[in-house]
Amino acid sequence: MSRNFHNLTAHYNIYYNGHESFKKGLNRAHETFRNDYTQILPLFYYVDESVNSSVNPDMKRAIDKATKVITFHSITAKPKVKEGDQSSQQQAFYEKKEYNKWVDDAYMLMGKSYMYQGEFFLAIETFKHVIVTFPKEDVRFLAMVWLARANIMINEMKEAERIIIALTDEREFPEDYLMELYTTKADYFIRNGNYNAASENLKLALDLKPDKEKRMRYTYILAQLFKEIEENDLAMSYYRKVSRMNPPYEMAFNAKVSMAEVYKSGTSDSNEIKNLLKKMLKDSKNIEYKDQIYYAMGNIAMEEGDKEAAIEYYSLSVSSSIRNKYQKGESALTLASIYYTEPNYLLSAAYYDSAVNLLNDDCLLYTSDAADEEDSVDLGGRRII
Repeated sequence: MSRNFHNLTAHYNIYYNGHESFKKGLNRAHETFRNDYTQILPLFYYVDESVNSSVNPDMKRAIDKATKVITFHSITAKPKVKEGDQSSQQQAFYEKKEYNKWVDDAYMLMGKSYMYQGEFFLAIETFKHVIVTFPKEDVRFLAMVWLARANIMINEMKEAERIIIALTDEREFPEDYLMELYTTKADYFIRNGNYNAASENLKLALDLKPDKEKRMRYTYILAQLFKEIEENDLAMSYYRKVSRMNPPYEMAFNAKVSMAEVYKSGTSDSNEIKNLLKKMLKDSKNIEYKDQIYYAMGNIAMEEGDKEAAIEYYSLSVSSSIRNKYQKGESALTLASIYYTEPNYLLSAAYYDSAVNLLNDDCLLYTSDAADEEDSVDLGGRRII
């Protein structure tokens, strides 16, 4: 009777409200996160510090409710052992460390909330506690998955790898947690540059039919991964799939522009992609995106060997840029490279100067196949090859 009372009260009076706050925080994270389509999209929103700040009130309330479940409804006192022989099931019951079935859920809710707050070390301690306290419960596998995620976030890649290998070899791993395992492995492989392995795990995650928002995101990331490993046909296929999912406008736009980046001249896609980009230029909704469209058209012209047209499109990309600092810098950097190889050093230097002011340090090392150390130019303390 005591166990039933505490289970009922912990679930419906406290845990339920905490979990609702957590879900509210997840929705807020989705609304807050700003996708940078020039990079491979992250799988998880908690990687963004702005998300950490915006969801903090909701996650704090979730943590408070989880703490209340543990503080007021935990049952660690062992029941009186019945006389006589005991079955293995009865023995396992008497050996348990916790007799309220919602306490492990409360710890997991707490750990996940810490993740979205950006408190990764607190999350690690929480997940470790779940693994130690519930060594024979299925929840230990979920805690290990999230422990791997937390270690990835603090760049403890060796520890994350150890956990992932252990989980991959685990025959008893519950099917209910496979989605989290596959996406965690995909995240690990993306961060280590193993895009083939990442794509395999993302495809497995998609086979489990996630909700629409995750399905669109995973499909878009798959297209980006195939682009990185130069599987252009597959990349094109997945970008098309994204377009057919009725995604938010920004994702739909970037999927269409990205199709031009995996375009191959002379294929059946040639006219389709070029006509699509010209149509997008005429759409009034795309005024602030014209720089990206012109850049994509410049890439197509270069692919087709029309350098003069490419220069014109890249120049239009620079001049039409309204708010996309990265795209303007990328277009300027591309023009600088073209003029450098002509050679037209005055124009090249002017565009390199623009690129230095627009791009961050990670983007400023430009390398051509013909360049060597003697060809490097020092601009503003940054070396561009």
